[in-house]
Amino acid sequence: MPEMMEIYKHHADQYDALVNAEDYQQNLTRFIRELMDWNGLSVYEAGIGTGRLTRQIIEQCAFVYGFDREQHMLDQCRKNLDPYADKLHLAVAENTALPTLDQQADVFIEGWSFGHTMGENCDRIPEVTELILSNLSRTLKQDAPMIIIETLGTHTDSPGVDSPSLNSFYELLENRHGFKRHTLRTDYSFPTWQEAAKVMVFFFGDSMGKDITTKKLKIIKEFTGVWVRY
Repeated sequence: MPEMMEIYKHHADQYDALVNAEDYQQNLTRFIRELMDWNGLSVYEAGIGTGRLTRQIIEQCAFVYGFDREQHMLDQCRKNLDPYADKLHLAVAENTALPTLDQQADVFIEGWSFGHTMGENCDRIPEVTELILSNLSRTLKQDAPMIIIETLGTHTDSPGVDSPSLNSFYELLENRHGFKRHTLRTDYSFPTWQEAAKVMVFFFGDSMGKDITTKKLKIIKEFTGVWVRY
């Protein structure tokens, strides 16, 4: 199993295989689309990756500004979203140094990216959280909706994470920065248990792969948290 940052640098195709199997019941897709009327909105997205979230909304949006720390991921994102190239701007940027736009955006969205930033800055999570949100406030319209999507556990029977850095980040969002948490099931579905084991072990390690193989699982449970602030 490669390091997660190594995956983002060199394995966008395997990453796509993972996220394309995720949320097979479309619970997250429905939730995002029902949060607001996306028609005509300009969207600022951090950690856009290969465009997994963007695909759910870009058809309705006026424009999407997408940022990611890895050019490799952006290259795959550009391919995935090629039909919408005329309303898509992609650029490399770290979450702690997100660029300011010439024109403020209507809404912000992020998925499974801030959590990595918190893990890399586990000794100063309050300061990094404040830095990110302050930077975003300068590039978003006043009272623009903010949507932060992060993990609440994969291959587990109940929502929750063992990571102290993630738990600290989530607590700050809810208790200091005014975000409301929504918990969703975003299970993975694969055509065979062999494919499930192959894809999941690449990202989550041998222990999960062995359990999937032993139980011959084609559906892998997952919980996702969506933190929203209007």
